Amino acid sequence: MASSNAIFNPSALSRMANTLAETCPVMSAARGAPLRAWTRRSADFEGLARSIAYQQLAGAAASAIWSRVSAAVTPMTAKRFLSFSEDELRALGLSRPKIRHIRSIAEAEVSGALNFKTLGAMPLDEARDVLTAIRGVGPWTADIFLMSAYGCVDIFPAGDLGLQLGYQRAAGLNERPGAKELEARALSWAPRRSVAAMVLWTYLDHERAKERRRV
Repeated sequence: MASSNAIFNPSALSRMANTLAETCPVMSAARGAPLRAWTRRSADFEGLARSIAYQQLAGAAASAIWSRVSAAVTPMTAKRFLSFSEDELRALGLSRPKIRHIRSIAEAEVSGALNFKTLGAMPLDEARDVLTAIRGVGPWTADIFLMSAYGCVDIFPAGDLGLQLGYQRAAGLNERPGAKELEARALSWAPRRSVAAMVLWTYLDHERAKERRRV
């Protein structure tokens, strides 16, 4: 798996984004937005559990719930998490599906099916397969975790709605591209597809912010 600390470094990330913009009109159009460096997450049980907890929730709500969970489950390890009952975890704000999914991650680590130390050294497809074999960890969650925990520079979660909308705007398309179409278009950005994803996410956020200011 091609990984680097570059996506966590604003200067290095900006240089890679500029390189993409020099050779691709879509990247050039999207590159006008100020680019944020990716936020690093811990490459361990806590980092992946946090990713599950934050899914489909507004940032403030997710942060409040996770703060309560991490304060109670100390240290935040697989074995410690498994020691809590569903009722105790529900009282902290986690939903039943998320409890089941995080427990599946914990059980996978305890059993040895998931080893965070070796995951980052695996080929990308193999690392994805290990993660998505766990109940509740889909392709999007696996890709985001590999980007944010290990700094993988060549991942592009083409099924992400934000990436599809960002590409549609930057390319001036009438219709939003589907996952397969966008995945094919993203091939030209290898081996920096993670950087391209960040450019498109930032661009979409920037454009939406401009629209809100005009209202």
